[in-house]
Amino acid sequence: MTKVLWKINDEQVKLHTEKQIVKHTIAILDPTALSSTPKHKDKKHFSIGEVAKEATVSTSAIRHWEKEGLLKPTRNKDSRFREFNIYDIRRVFIIRTVQRAVFSLESVKEVLERLDNNEISHTREIAVNTLQQIDGILLEQIKGIASFNELLRVISE
Repeated sequence: MTKVLWKINDEQVKLHTEKQIVKHTIAILDPTALSSTPKHKDKKHFSIGEVAKEATVSTSAIRHWEKEGLLKPTRNKDSRFREFNIYDIRRVFIIRTVQRAVFSLESVKEVLERLDNNEISHTREIAVNTLQQIDGILLEQIKGIASFNELLRVISE
């Protein structure tokens, strides 16, 4: 029983984390939002690992998105390592959010194209819809917890 309770707790934490990331994505739709944060203010380039950690995605996902043309990081002339700027980080957050909301690579490309044309409202709408989906998942999780609680009550009787 304890294992199940911890699994439920883990799922709640994951959902909360996802909601925080989507909220952050909405906040950074303003292009100056990231550049004004202390950890980004004086830094011009970020490694793929730093970007992956910040956006909670894998480095392989970032490489895949680059291969698909969604990201175009520069390369260091000496080391040839990818160098991401704050706008690339912003794109990673947007790709992550849109892909989890609509699952379509074409939709992600469309959103990024609109973003490049400064059409932020469409991206914001998708992110807000994602928040609503997360709220729906939370409701279902709470219903599941209530059912589990009822099951425990019946078993204990």
